[in-house]
Amino acid sequence: MASRCLWGLIVGAGMLWAPSFLVAGVIDRALRDRGTSGARRGICYLVVLWLGAVAAWSFLIGMSLPPLRP
Repeated sequence: MASRCLWGLIVGAGMLWAPSFLVAGVIDRALRDRGTSGARRGICYLVVLWLGAVAAWSFLIGMSLPPLRP
């Protein structure tokens, strides 16, 4: 039972994380057009992907936890 739930979370996180690559690409292109160095663009790209992963996992874990009882 637990492994079924875990696989669902892993697949869901991958699906929710995917748009982060589009956002990172748009930001990378905008920074490239401004003449930003490749190292800074790479760091920004990784930060956007990392934040996207954190947001996806936070959302999924928050949705899968049982509600708090007073």
